[in-house]
Amino acid sequence: MTVRAASAPPSKERHAMGPKAKKVILIVVLAFFVYAIFTSPTKAADIVSSIWGVIVDGFNAILAFFNSLLNR
Repeated sequence: MTVRAASAPPSKERHAMGPKAKKVILIVVLAFFVYAIFTSPTKAADIVSSIWGVIVDGFNAILAFFNSLLNR
């Protein structure tokens, strides 16, 4: 019979991104959004309007759910 040592759980540090990597990714994403807005402002406005509509519809659906749950 052999006894095996319990293996240590994987370190979170190994999978974590460094602060510099996060900053670089954030800058790249923001640069893309600025580029998209300047190259096609009408389309960007339509996208923002659509996203806002989805958020408002979702919020109204949540309110309707809780109103029906509370029998109001």
